[in-house]
Amino acid sequence: MAGHLGGQRGRAGGRSSGKGGAGGARGPRFRIDLLIFDLDGTLADTVHDIWRSTNVMRRALGLAPLSLRTVRRHIGHGGRRAVGEMLPFALRHRHDEAVGIFWAHHRAHLLDRSRLYPGVVETLRHFRRTPKAVVTNKMLGLTLPILRGLGIARHFRAVLGGDSLALAKPSPDPIWKLLEDFGVAADRALIVGDSEVDIQAGRAAGIHTCAVTYGYGSPADLRAARPDLAIHQLSDLRLYVSSSGTAA
Repeated sequence: MAGHLGGQRGRAGGRSSGKGGAGGARGPRFRIDLLIFDLDGTLADTVHDIWRSTNVMRRALGLAPLSLRTVRRHIGHGGRRAVGEMLPFALRHRHDEAVGIFWAHHRAHLLDRSRLYPGVVETLRHFRRTPKAVVTNKMLGLTLPILRGLGIARHFRAVLGGDSLALAKPSPDPIWKLLEDFGVAADRALIVGDSEVDIQAGRAAGIHTCAVTYGYGSPADLRAARPDLAIHQLSDLRLYVSSSGTAA
């Protein structure tokens, strides 16, 4: 079901966002010709593998391990930034070394425990005739093996990682590139993500935005980002989105 983010009623709670038509039981609200998805916390639950690699890095630097909950809070802004945030100030000068240790371990353990969220495959199949892309702040060299390993790479016509362009989310640049490449107007595109950076990037690019509440993003941060839609499972996207290319 779609609806609330925390204690505040979101714009998916039963009234139109102003960008689309009627929603909920009255039919799809958004007519979309390009669907853009985040990866970590949206399509795949990857936190356990990120957590393990983080603590391998910290042990190598003589630091105590971090809790899963702490690591989870740092997902979404890209690996280099996240690694820096998880180092004490006194070791910030070893940031590049820490990043190297993290990436070396993570490349070898990307799929130890990472799994797709429920409903992902069914949703991608439902929109099989709608162009789809992934925009993530994870390095492209880590993103592509995950998509292939989880069996969903074939669903996406484009994949942009955090190092694909000069600027990553929350910059709108990756989304603008996709709009240009696909020849799609901003009001016919939608981004789906679990973090405020996804919503911020989408709003800055002028496209529709959908928050998923099951991922790693803080409900308060998502609420403050003001998504057009909030859903509690990815399969609910089918209730609110239609496209000239959507399979019947």
